[in-house]
Amino acid sequence: MKRLQPFRTEIVEWGYRRMTDFCRAHGMQPVWIFLPATEETVVEPKQYQEQRAIAEQAGFEILSLEGVFGSGQTDTSHLWLSPDDHHPNQQGHHLIAERLLGELLRDPARRSAS
Repeated sequence: MKRLQPFRTEIVEWGYRRMTDFCRAHGMQPVWIFLPATEETVVEPKQYQEQRAIAEQAGFEILSLEGVFGSGQTDTSHLWLSPDDHHPNQQGHHLIAERLLGELLRDPARRSAS
């Protein structure tokens, strides 16, 4: 992994292009969804912007769920499966589903395409 680190951006660009090419070849719209980790209440802006820009350049439609688990210094431990497993629990998945549905319904063009 250390030896690949200098090529990280190029690898991500290549992978994203492969995904968008595959989707378009099969009549699908590629969508890049940003979903922060449950313990990540504040997203590193530089890393987020870099990943988002690569996805946009590759042709993904962008949906961001930033702040879905709260913002600032919000304690999100009640959304974890357990103290050792920070994946979202049922309540966390409910928050994700509500927010994702809201994002999907926000754009009238997206509603007419479905």
